[in-house]
Parts: sequence; C-alpha cells; structure tokens
Amino acid sequence: MSPALTLPDVSRVLLGGPAVRAHGRTTLSRLGQVCALTGVGTIAYVLVGYPAVIMAWSRLKGEKTSAPPFVQPVSIVISAHNEAEVIGPKLESLAHGNYPLDQLQVIVSDDGSTDGTADVVRSVAPWAQIVRVRDRTGKMGAMQRAMRRVRHDIVVFTDAENILDPHALTELLTPFCDPDVGAVNGAFRPVGGSETVGTGERLYWRYEDAIKRAEANVGSLTSILGALFAIRTDLVPQLPVQLINDDFFLGMHVARRGFKVAYASGAVTWESGAASLTGDAVRRARMTAGRWQTVRHWREILPIHSPVVMWQVLSHKYLRLALPLAMGAALVGSAAEVMAQRSGSRGPTRAQLLLGAQLGGYAMALAADRIPSELGPLRGVAQALRYLVRSNLASAEGFWKFLRTPEDLALWDRVDKIDRAA
Repeated sequence: MSPALTLPDVSRVLLGGPAVRAHGRTTLSRLGQVCALTGVGTIAYVLVGYPAVIMAWSRLKGEKTSAPPFVQPVSIVISAHNEAEVIGPKLESLAHGNYPLDQLQVIVSDDGSTDGTADVVRSVAPWAQIVRVRDRTGKMGAMQRAMRRVRHDIVVFTDAENILDPHALTELLTPFCDPDVGAVNGAFRPVGGSETVGTGERLYWRYEDAIKRAEANVGSLTSILGALFAIRTDLVPQLPVQLINDDFFLGMHVARRGFKVAYASGAVTWESGAASLTGDAVRRARMTAGRWQTVRHWREILPIHSPVVMWQVLSHKYLRLALPLAMGAALVGSAAEVMAQRSGSRGPTRAQLLLGAQLGGYAMALAADRIPSELGPLRGVAQALRYLVRSNLASAEGFWKFLRTPEDLALWDRVDKIDRAA
C-alpha cells in the first residue's frame, strides 16, 4: 500500500521545490532579458543607429551642387477652416516674398468656415481665388476641390497658420530644375509656444532637420510635412477622403513612382509652437493615427522598387510606431530580469543598471520643470526626455484612435485652437 500524502508533500507538488522555483526564475530571467534587449535595441536603432548611419552615408556621398533659381508659374493651395485670425498674415507673407506675385495662382479652399475666413481673404488678397463650401468635409475634400482649379505644372500645398520666409518659395521650387525631382518639402521652424513644450519641441525639429538633410542627399526624403510642400501636378493622385496624413501619402506616392522627394532646408516656414502639453499631445496622436492609416494603402505608397528608400521609410517612419511598445518592453523586461535574480550577487548587475537608467530617465522627465534654470544642460536633457516620453504616450493614444477609426479623423483643428479649449 502506498504511503499517504502529507500536507508538506502536497505543498511541494503545488508550489514546487527548489529545482522548480529555480527553473521558473531562469525562465522569467530569459524572457525578461529578451524583452529588455529587444526593446532597448529597437529604441537605440530608431533614435540613434539609423540617424548615425544615414548621416555618415550622406557625408561620404558629399553635398549636391546648388541649382540656379527656378522661376515659373505655380499654383498655391491653402486649405482653411475658421482661419480668419491667421489667413491674413499668411497671404501677406506670400505677397511680400521675393517670388513674383504675377507667377502665383493662389487658391484658398474654405472648408465650411463660420468665422468670416473668406471675407478676410477678399479684403487682404483680392488676387486670390476662393473655393468655398458651406458644410465641412475635411482637409482632403478641401484639397480635392482646389485641385480642380489648379492650372500650372507645379502645385504648392501650405497651411494657413504658418508664415513663409521671404525666400521660401524660391528655395522650395529650385530643386525642380532636376527632372528626377517629383516633390520638394520645406523646413519647419516652431516659434514661441510655452517653455514647457518649446525646448523639447525645438530640439526635436533640429534633430529631424539633420535626418532630413541626410535622407534627401542619400535617397529620398521620407519625413514630409504639409506646412510647405510642392509637387508636380501630374503626380498628384486621387486622395482618399478620410486620409489624415496627406503630406506623407503624397511624398511616398511620388517616391513609388520613381521620382525623388527633395528637401529645401532654406525654404523656411514659421509656425507657433504648441502652447500646452495637451495641444502637442493631440497633434502627435493625430499624426500617429494617420501613419497607421497609411498602412492600409501600402500598395499605393511603399517604394518597393527602391531598396534604399524602402529602408529609409521603414526605419524613419514605421519603426517609430513601435517605440511605445519598445519602451514598455524594455522597462517590464528589465524589471522581470531583476526580480528573477538571486540575492547576494556582488555589485549591480547589467539588468539592475539598465532598469536604474530607465527609471532615472523617467524620473528626470517627470521633474523637468523642477530643475533650476541655473542647471541649463541638465534641464535641457530633462525637457528633451519629457518630450520623448510624452510624444510616445501620444503615439500610443494615436494607435488606439486608429483602431477605433472614428469618422471625424478627417476633420482637423489647429493646435492653438486646442490649446485655447484646454
């Protein structure tokens, strides 16, 4: 007859003996290590590795020679919804620039404005054409209506709220001297905004500017902003009505057609920075939702014929979508690995150092405003970390919006409107 099981025997079976617990710790440690290293590796490649490689490649290739000024008739499209406060200065910046006004066809597509935007346009710029509808349809609808009026070979899309540098249009259009260039993006510069957001935002745009210069020199620009964007008219496709990131879609469509997207760093457009973290987060979430949305249209935009440009767009734009997950994996994986370690080890382990570095970084981001201004460099690092953390939290929110795909994603508001409502 088998001996009866005692309570300690049952406990050992259910809870596991030393060997079972050791095996569990080993498994947890390995899983944690994989998660942590995958997360850290992704973050390092996206934020440091890819920029370093593309910049080094660009340096080896050398700068392109400058082209002579390019002057020919062009069409300019400004999509507007309730922009009465800002449309006047925008049109004045066009009129006072060094590009001949008689070479410009300016079209303001008024998308259901209720604040007298069209009246301001008539008053400030009687030479501008107005395309107006009573009911709001979204930016894509406004752009499509304007495109029916375009009569020149090159069309420039620009936002109502930003101000163009006097030389912006000349700089923007000069790359079209090269017949292989299908589109050109201008440079964005934030001005003003709150100190809470401003430092991190300005550092981010300097970082992006350096990557853009290198990308355009090596292959084709992949980070395209609609603040100032020119494209050959015959390359403009029919845009999906519910599309958010029209600028990215157009740029990638041009690259897929075998043309280059150039970067005119001297074509500067100025825009007020976000006045609050809320406004900046809303903008980031919207941009991320739009990028996820373009995944549905990969057949229309991914430049599969060009391995270099394909590598650029995957590294610069789509792998960035994984950063929130990578940051979470790095933190959770490091914590799991530390929990699985035996006590009594001599000195801090790699996992403990990695976890400590992450916790320290998040702590600095939280305390960014409390660091005295006398500690300038440290305060700057902390604000940059906060901008990185908040941007990726907003990116996660954008992914959630993409999954829900509400119908109002096609409608847009300026960040300063969001700031005033916050």
